[in-house]
Amino acid sequence: MKGRMFVNGNRVKLLRLEKKLTQEDLAKKIGVSKSALSQIENNKTTPSRETVSALSRILEVTTDYILGLSEYRELDKEESSEVRKEMDELTNKLEKLSAERQKFLIDMMKAIVEKGSISN
Repeated sequence: MKGRMFVNGNRVKLLRLEKKLTQEDLAKKIGVSKSALSQIENNKTTPSRETVSALSRILEVTTDYILGLSEYRELDKEESSEVRKEMDELTNKLEKLSAERQKFLIDMMKAIVEKGSISN
């Protein structure tokens, strides 16, 4: 599980189509094969942190949105790079934890996000 992240493949596909990109186009931009992108979009594989970051950058949405942790697609452009930097740092720390601890923290983050969505 180290270095791999669960992605909402449906969101990746919808965002790709909104940008009028083919699978081949997006795959080249993020540095994976067309087959690998297809597997991501169909939730058959979990991409690396680097791939998630590249998807976020190319599709111009937050990594949280791609990961299914948030309903908010875009950040204010000024905040975007700072928040992404912080998310990357946290992701690096998360990857160093055991698989069990990673799952626990991801479940906690999802619960927090869901609670925030309900109260807003």
